[in-house]
Amino acid sequence: MTDGEMFEALWARAKAEGLNHACYFGGYPPHEEGLEGRFDPDPWRNGTGPQIWLYRVPCPEPRDEPVVDGPYVSRELRVFAHEYGHFRSWVEQSNGATRTWQAYFQAGTLLGKSPGSLSGDQKQLIMMEEERAWDIARDVLSEIGFSNWQELKSHREHALGIYREKMGMDGSGRDA
Repeated sequence: MTDGEMFEALWARAKAEGLNHACYFGGYPPHEEGLEGRFDPDPWRNGTGPQIWLYRVPCPEPRDEPVVDGPYVSRELRVFAHEYGHFRSWVEQSNGATRTWQAYFQAGTLLGKSPGSLSGDQKQLIMMEEERAWDIARDVLSEIGFSNWQELKSHREHALGIYREKMGMDGSGRDA
């Protein structure tokens, strides 16, 4: 399977498993620079359900179908797999009803607004969920035939490093 075929299969799988919407978004929110995707269980808080966005400039059309060829496909497959990991984590934790997931989501929201006000426990919750999402991404990519593990490992470490930096943590996950 090509990266594009895997991307298309994973996109369809997420939708079949209950993801309400997946789409491209034509910009990068300032607090997520370098992190090209986002999962939100209900972005408008109106019951619309879970969504994954992939950020890309310029935004491809149509926005609600995976782009399965071109220079970004490999990266977007990895990003989507990671965001799918958050979706699966949310599903596995009673659609986000567990205290742990609720605390993580609250901490993640605070990270976007005021990273300096996060407690040590909140930072650990964020890092644990980010690592869990990457672990789920690795597992699902393995199931569909992905083989560029060094690329995934590098992407994972880069993304986790961005989170540690934003939260003022050192490489071991402690406050710097």
